[in-house]
Amino acid sequence: MGTISSPIQFKGLVPVQDRLSIRSAALRQALHQFECDLRVAMPAIVVANKNGDPFNADLQTVSVQPAVQEVLLQNAIPTLATIPILDDVPFAFAGGGGWSLTFPIAIGDECLVVFSDMAFDMWWQNGGVQKQPDGALYRHDIGDGFAIFGVRSNPRALTNYSTTSTQLRSDDGTVVVDLSMGKITATTPTMKILNAGGTPQALMTDTFFQWFKTNVEPFLVSKGYSGPPIPVTGCETVILEAQ
Repeated sequence: MGTISSPIQFKGLVPVQDRLSIRSAALRQALHQFECDLRVAMPAIVVANKNGDPFNADLQTVSVQPAVQEVLLQNAIPTLATIPILDDVPFAFAGGGGWSLTFPIAIGDECLVVFSDMAFDMWWQNGGVQKQPDGALYRHDIGDGFAIFGVRSNPRALTNYSTTSTQLRSDDGTVVVDLSMGKITATTPTMKILNAGGTPQALMTDTFFQWFKTNVEPFLVSKGYSGPPIPVTGCETVILEAQ
């Protein structure tokens, strides 16, 4: 959140009542109440769902605790109140064209809950174009939110954020797939490449290594190479097999 020295010069921060030159105290109060009832977006924190899990992988929903307290009047006294946990909130992740990027959401993860303009119950259950549920027509209701992940508070900001490339990475930076112009770099303690059947794929075959030992190794030795011995086969070492 940015800081400003003089809010009044920023029109976007002037109350709606002042921008509309509303003088009536009753109208101003009614408009203020409308603003209080209108839900748009708020940060939230993942909590255990009804089954004790961080999220429902089948339905792709989470339970979240809104992270900003509401101010309620109790006996005419402004009082802070924690908004109840929101259950069964669908979460958004990158996807399209038959491909998806998924994440193992964990308890304590932060997100932004955005509230739909209209109730989406029928659409969520059935897909396609649907009517709103029968009964009262809800607008920006607190029960119609989507959780968007990637939003972070300052204490949880990523360290060593890359300013020159796109990365798929662990928060601690021990596993990083870095995409930059003309180069892809993977950093990981262990890498395993499997075929469609789940069997490890050899990175280099026995044939290649026999050729290497016959044609390349003698040349290296003749030039004074004295490093580790060259493996004999392509199936008995992690150098050759994607483990």
